[in-house]
Amino acid sequence: MTAKNNIKNLPAFVLTAFLGMLGSVLIGILFFGIKVFSPKLMTFQFVAVGFVGAVFYSTLKFFRLKDAIYILILFFFFQEIAFKSLSMKFIIRDVIFFITLGISIYIFVRFFYDKLSQLKFGKFLTFGSLILIGGIVATVILAIIFRANLIPAVLENASMGILLGLGLGLGLEISEKILKKK
Repeated sequence: MTAKNNIKNLPAFVLTAFLGMLGSVLIGILFFGIKVFSPKLMTFQFVAVGFVGAVFYSTLKFFRLKDAIYILILFFFFQEIAFKSLSMKFIIRDVIFFITLGISIYIFVRFFYDKLSQLKFGKFLTFGSLILIGGIVATVILAIIFRANLIPAVLENASMGILLGLGLGLGLEISEKILKKK
């Protein structure tokens, strides 16, 4: 992951981010219908996490780690303001989920992406698994902090996490195939 900070990466960045988000949203629609577009429902994660995750991944891949971290922080503050999540409980929740999402994607790009490059197709399975693991870690941390019932929280978030990760990963992998053909 070297600094590749030039304008030539912009079209690949946009395509990757768009298709990553699209993959997440389409998987969400497949399982939950148009409820994914309702910001008040948990299913909105397919749009929100799809967007944030795809842009963060694309920034890691085409630009610098520092840029990706800035993007993640910017999206965090935008989300907190846009969705009026200004209570301490929501801020803690969002900080933990943003951090685990960022770490999961970073681990994929840093430690798995090159090792899986010989696969014709299927990197999205590893990507989805890492997003799932990150979501479970976040859920466990939050259950401990807020003294919530762990098992139901993990089960609910795990089902969403694997679908989010697989959809996002599938969109990112499709973008990679398109970019290799160019």
